[in-house]
Amino acid sequence: MIEKLQEEKIQLKLDVDIQKLKDEKVRKEKNKAEKNLDTVQADMLSLRYELELGRGRELAWRLRKVKALSVKARPYIILVLLKTHATSVPKMV
Repeated sequence: MIEKLQEEKIQLKLDVDIQKLKDEKVRKEKNKAEKNLDTVQADMLSLRYELELGRGRELAWRLRKVKALSVKARPYIILVLLKTHATSVPKMV
C-alpha cells in the first residue's frame, strides 16, 4: 500500500513537472507572439506615417503648383471673362 502511494506521489510530481513545462512553453510562445504583434503594429504605424507624409508632401506640391498656375493664368482668365461678359450683355440700340 505504501509503495503504491509513493508511486502515485512520484507520478503526480511528474505530472506537475510536465504541466509546468507545458505552461512555460505556452508562456514563451505567448510572449513571442506578443512581441511579433508589437513589431507588426510598429511597422504598420511607420508605413501609415510614411504614407500620410507622402500624401501631405504631394498635396502641398500640388497646391503650390495650382497657386503658381492661377497666378500665371489670371490675366488670361480676366480677358476671357471680359470677352464673355461683353458678348453676353445685350446691346442697346
